[in-house]
Amino acid sequence: MEPLLWTRLLALFAAHGGLPNGTIVDSGANDGTTGAMLAKHFPAHTVLCVEPVLTNVEIIYKTKPGNMRVVHGGLGETYGFDSYPSSLDREKGSIRVQIGALQIYKKHRRAQERSPFPIYPLSALVRQSRLVFLHLDVEGAEVSALRGAKAVIARDRPFLTAETFPVSNATNHLLLTTTLRSMGYLCELV
Repeated sequence: MEPLLWTRLLALFAAHGGLPNGTIVDSGANDGTTGAMLAKHFPAHTVLCVEPVLTNVEIIYKTKPGNMRVVHGGLGETYGFDSYPSSLDREKGSIRVQIGALQIYKKHRRAQERSPFPIYPLSALVRQSRLVFLHLDVEGAEVSALRGAKAVIARDRPFLTAETFPVSNATNHLLLTTTLRSMGYLCELV
């Protein structure tokens, strides 16, 4: 998570009396750096890291704090499957091993050898707990992820951040902000 966003979030949590008890979700967790930071800063919370790339999931498991859970998969509107280029599984897990990294996205779309991963609606993953913070870094699938989280977002009204590309993918950015506003959220670009 970018330092400016982290600073802004901490101020926002403080202005609202702190982060309530419950579950924090880091979707598109990559190598788990953000999830581990959240787990360390909020040790009484469960931090759920959702990550589709298997090599990154393996890295997260090696370093995860006790209050972190890991789900190999992605978020979407309904249960299903998607895939990514299998070549990513041969990389050492890191923040750079991403499905939608802009500079290699076109190459990824053309890759023949694919690794499947499950898609889950977020409402199914946090059914038994209160969602207090949701961070989405899902490379263009934000609206689908929000649709799959609609029930839990309406129930819990969590703090929410989404990484988006207002310049290089302005259409998707507009759809995301429109969706968030329709769910009763104010949008701030950081």
